[in-house]
Amino acid sequence: MRASTIGIVKATAPILAHSAVAITTRFYETLLGEHPELRPMFNRSHIERGLQAHALADAVVAYAQCIDHPEVLAPALRRIAHKHASLDVQPRQYEIVGQCLLRAISDVLGDAAAVEIIDAWGEAYEHLAHVLIEMEQDIYRRNEREPGGWRGPRRFQVTRIEPESASIRSFYLVPADGGPLMPFTAGQYLTVLLEIDGQSVRRNYSISCAPGLGHYRITLKRDPEGLVSRYFHDHVRVGHVLDVLPPCGDFVLHESERPLVLVSAGVGITPTISMLDVAVASGRPIVFLHATHRGREHAFRRHVQALSRIHPQLRHAFVYEQLDPGDAPQHVGMLDRAILSRYIAGPDVEVYVVGPQPFMETVFHHVKALGVPEDRIHYEFFGPQQPLSAPADDEPQRVLSRRLRRPTEEYASLA
Repeated sequence: MRASTIGIVKATAPILAHSAVAITTRFYETLLGEHPELRPMFNRSHIERGLQAHALADAVVAYAQCIDHPEVLAPALRRIAHKHASLDVQPRQYEIVGQCLLRAISDVLGDAAAVEIIDAWGEAYEHLAHVLIEMEQDIYRRNEREPGGWRGPRRFQVTRIEPESASIRSFYLVPADGGPLMPFTAGQYLTVLLEIDGQSVRRNYSISCAPGLGHYRITLKRDPEGLVSRYFHDHVRVGHVLDVLPPCGDFVLHESERPLVLVSAGVGITPTISMLDVAVASGRPIVFLHATHRGREHAFRRHVQALSRIHPQLRHAFVYEQLDPGDAPQHVGMLDRAILSRYIAGPDVEVYVVGPQPFMETVFHHVKALGVPEDRIHYEFFGPQQPLSAPADDEPQRVLSRRLRRPTEEYASLA
């Protein structure tokens, strides 16, 4: 990329930042209006609520600000590449996206979008597209080379369905062709392709079991407004055959001798339970903290309790917002700093956090305050990626009640 292009992009970053959401909103209107074949790549709810536009706006501004520091962008690009690969994004689609994005910039900025500005942003986009395409092709090739690996949709049969709570079910999947199963890393997710009422959709779901068991397991909470989760709970039965894309994702359990702290809320337990099943075999000290509304919504409770009895290095605690008869969690209320401090003895730990955004913001804020460095606090969004901002100390921490994410409907993104 030319130095002059980098200079123009960085110089115009404040202008785009001011209008970023308007630009990305216009972009999605244009892209999906003119190219309806790309609609399955996106979660309609995230588009309608503006979550996708805000996430893309943040990404565009961050790219402009850090365009001359690729090492800063590397983690975000790796995450995007995994998300794109999980959706089977093709190189030709980048040209469509680029055209629509440049038109959106021109439409929103009007006379301020001089020819040299549009040309510079076009060159910057082409450079970014090239980097992502190469990263995604590498993921595709690696997936194909794995024992049992594949590329594109593969047919899987539902062999078992288990209730995990009043509103959460697990679905066990095996290759319909009887072939081998591609290995995965704890924390990764699958993509399921469906046709629901004439609408093509693709959704990511965390694999909620350990590798090496001869099956994949995905665990879904039934959301009354969730198109795919309702379909799974209401229509998918044992014997059902689904089209599935290979495991992807960079939110994975890293090898380490440090004590491990797994923190989840609601159905955010799905990747952390996979991590737990793997980590207990390593012998490292583990703390497993899970927050939910009440006992009847709590998935995998007995499983965690059983592991704690077998593995003395594992400590667990459950936090319920409300109590029903028979509930006996270790804590009642919100997962706050006082509770976290009882289980995080010092800064030399690795922390993984999954749940609604306000929950993760709260935990991130408190764990940092307990001395854990940011680079050892890992988190995963079940929705468009957003930066985690620290809430004020006096902000009411009723984070489970603030429904800013539908945790069962993973996002799909082309940008």
